[in-house]
Amino acid sequence: GQSSVDAGGVLKPAPLLAGSEFTLEASGPAFEELVAHLPNFEVRAGEYDLSGGLVFDGGAIHFKGVELSRARGNAKADVTVGLSRPERLIDFDVSARGLSVRSILPSLGDFDLEDAPFSVIARGGLHGAGLTLTQFDVEVGDATVEARGAVDLAMDGKSTDFEFDLKVPSLARLGLVKQRRPREQSLSISAKLRGDRDTVQVDDFVASVGDSDLRGSLRLQKGDIPTISLDLHADSLHLAPLLEEAEQGYDATPKFDDGRLIPDIRVPFDAMARLNASVTVDIGALHRETLHLNAIALKADLRDGAFYLREAGFKASDGWFQARAALEPADGAGRAMLAARARDLRLGLVEQGAGPATNTDLDINIDATGTDLRALAGSSNGVLYVDMRNFTIPNNTFLKRLYGDLLNEIVDTINPFAKSDNETSVECVVLPIEINEGALEVNPEALVQTDKIRIVSDASINLKSEKIEMTFRTTPRKGLTISAGEILNPFVMVVGTLAAPRLAVDAKGTLISGGAAVATGGLSILARATWDRLVRSKNPCETAAEQALEVLQVRFADLPSP
Repeated sequence: GQSSVDAGGVLKPAPLLAGSEFTLEASGPAFEELVAHLPNFEVRAGEYDLSGGLVFDGGAIHFKGVELSRARGNAKADVTVGLSRPERLIDFDVSARGLSVRSILPSLGDFDLEDAPFSVIARGGLHGAGLTLTQFDVEVGDATVEARGAVDLAMDGKSTDFEFDLKVPSLARLGLVKQRRPREQSLSISAKLRGDRDTVQVDDFVASVGDSDLRGSLRLQKGDIPTISLDLHADSLHLAPLLEEAEQGYDATPKFDDGRLIPDIRVPFDAMARLNASVTVDIGALHRETLHLNAIALKADLRDGAFYLREAGFKASDGWFQARAALEPADGAGRAMLAARARDLRLGLVEQGAGPATNTDLDINIDATGTDLRALAGSSNGVLYVDMRNFTIPNNTFLKRLYGDLLNEIVDTINPFAKSDNETSVECVVLPIEINEGALEVNPEALVQTDKIRIVSDASINLKSEKIEMTFRTTPRKGLTISAGEILNPFVMVVGTLAAPRLAVDAKGTLISGGAAVATGGLSILARATWDRLVRSKNPCETAAEQALEVLQVRFADLPSP
C-alpha cells in the first residue's frame, strides 16, 4: 500500500548481538497496514537462526513462536506488548535450554560464567506496576533459582505475595570474579515477600554460606517518610573469604584531590531526612580464620534526619569492644560524636599475626561539627588512645595502600630494618592523642618498641590545614648488631602535609636520610626528661602507658563491657 520499510546494517553473531549496528525506518499512514504484511520473519546470521511471527491486534504487538537457535542452545518466546493502554502491558512466556550457558551469556559484568548446561522457564506479565511470575525457574549447572508470585512495584501498591529461593551447591563451580575463583563453599538464600497498601515485609529470610546461617526479617512501613526495620540473627557464623586469595596491589604514585588527604565529602543530611530506619543485629559467635568474636550486638536508628548508633559491641577471648555514635543535622550545622572502648582484645588486626599474648586497649571520645568530612575533622575535639601489645605486621603494607611508594624513604630512615625485613615483630605501640579544635597533638609522647629498636615520637597535625610536624628518636635494643647498610639515624623530623609528608632539614642544611649521618643541631627534639624516663624503665611499654593514662584518662567515655 502506502507503507514502506528501509533497513540496513550489520548484525554480528556475538552473544546478544553485541557490537551490532542496525537502522530501520518505517513510514505509512497506519501501523496496522505496515505490520499486516509482516506476519512472519526469519533471519539467519552465521550460527544463529531467528524466526517467528509478528501480529498487530487491538493496540498490541504479539510476537508469536519466536525461536532463536544455535548449535549448543535455543530459546522460544511468546510475548505481547501493549501499545495503546495508559499503563504498561507485557505478557511473556519464555523458555531456553542448551549445553552451554556461555553460548548465550558468557559474562555478567566482572563475573564470567563457567561453561555448564542451562535451562530457563519464565512465565508472567507486567501490568502497570504489577509484576506477576507464575513460573520462574533457572538452572545453570547444579545451581538453581526459583521465584513465584506477584509484586506491586508502586509505593502505594495494594498486594504483594512473592517467594524466592536460590541454591548454589558450589560457588567455585559457578565462574570467575575478575579472574579470581570463588572459594569452595555453598550458598543459599530464601525469602517470602508480603505486602499491602500500608506495609511490605520480608519474612522467613534465611541465608547460608558454607556452615553459616543467617536469619531475619525486613519491614517497610509506607508513608510520606518511609520507615524500614531490619532484624538479623545468627547462632554462629563461620566466615571465609568469598574469593581465592590474590596479591593486593597499590598505586605507586597516588594522587589526592586538591592536594588534601581528607576529602570534602558532604554528609547527606537531606537524603537522611527522607527515610526512617532501624537495624538490629544479634550474632552468638563469629569465626573467620584466627578471628573469634562472641555476643555480637548492633542497634542503630535513622530518625528525623539523624543517625544514632545506640550499641555496637562484641566479646573476644577475655576482652571486649563497645561503641556508640551519633550524626545529627543540628539546624544545618551538623554534629557528630563517636565513643568507643576496648579492653584486652585478642582478635588480630588485618594482615597482623596475633599470638596468645596479643592484646589491645582502645579509647576514643571525639565530637565535631560540620556538614562535610573535612569540616568535621577540622572542628573535632576529644581523645584517642591506643595500647597494642605483641603482634607481627608486614612492613609498610597499610602505608603502601594509602601512599604508594611516597613514604619509602621516610619509613626506611626511621626504621632502617624495614628495607631488609619482610615483617616487624612489635612488642608495643602506645599512642596517646589529644584533639582540640582540629589540632591533633601526641600527649605525652608515643612509643613504638620492636624486637630491634625503640622509637619515641612527638607529633602535631592540624586537621584544618593538614600540616604536620613529627619528630622521632630511634635507638637500637641492647645487644643488637647493626650492619653498615643499616645506618640508624637517632633523630628524624617529618614535615609537610598529610598528603605530602617529607623529611625535614636541620639548621645546618643537612637532609635527614637513611644513608647519611645526621647532625642534630636545630631540630626540635623530644623532651629529654621524658626520654630518660623511658630509657631507665625496666618496662618502657608499661611506663609509656601509665604516663598516657595519667594525662588522658579523665576524658575517656564511660562505656561498660557488653
